[in-house]
Amino acid sequence: MARSSDHRNRRVTLRVANAVLGKRRMLDWEALREAKRLAARSREVPSSEIVPSRRDFTAFLGTGDRKCAPIPLFRRRDPYTGACWEWDAQALLPLFDEEDVPALAVTTESVFHGGRAADLRAVAPRALAPVLQDDLVIDPGGVLESRLLGADATIVPVAWLDDAELDAIVGTARSVHMAVVLAVESEADLHRALEMANMPLGLWLRDPDGRPRPERIERLSARAPRSRALLALGDVPDLDTWHRLEGLVDAALVAGFLFGSPDPVAALGALCGKGA
Repeated sequence: MARSSDHRNRRVTLRVANAVLGKRRMLDWEALREAKRLAARSREVPSSEIVPSRRDFTAFLGTGDRKCAPIPLFRRRDPYTGACWEWDAQALLPLFDEEDVPALAVTTESVFHGGRAADLRAVAPRALAPVLQDDLVIDPGGVLESRLLGADATIVPVAWLDDAELDAIVGTARSVHMAVVLAVESEADLHRALEMANMPLGLWLRDPDGRPRPERIERLSARAPRSRALLALGDVPDLDTWHRLEGLVDAALVAGFLFGSPDPVAALGALCGKGA
């Protein structure tokens, strides 16, 4: 019954997204926002079948040391360059575990990033580390759906929601022992997020055109207390950008640098300073 409901919700999500986005595949935040709102109205989640998370994303992430630990991001497409990646999660997960990564992330957004709910279902039960759903959630039902897929944390765009909506999402996440990464890209977003519950803060690395903006993360990081875990969102594209984030965030999502490499484990080691 849960699988049938999930398939129906996914079909609705993709249908409304394609209706809003047409043939476009470059990242368009306004179109994505509208698609998310349309999908939220049609969402059906069997909450009675949800089991609370047992992996503490925030605790594994660390708080305050700003060591910039890499979080492998299982993503199939770069919406800025159009590059596509294939990977074998079952083979890579034990190798990533050996590297002691603090968490894993899986993209499920389908229109721009080529994500699939099945990818999260495949990774979550096999992972030792907590798993972040790399997709934007804008309603409590989205949190429950994320947990139903196996995620321990999800991402909420602060700028898209009012305080009451944020409170409802955070409350739902707490009820199933999930973390909510409060995604911010401005000082105004950061101020609102700091007034919310003690959840991790996600700092957007990329501009809408895909250009990395480590200087924005530097500015926001300086205004965030050490008691709040900081995560760089948006996929770190190269070593130069990575080094600019060191000392600014506790962890950062990395997809293309890993999965665009012939040896993702060696690429992960390079981010950790191994074999340099």
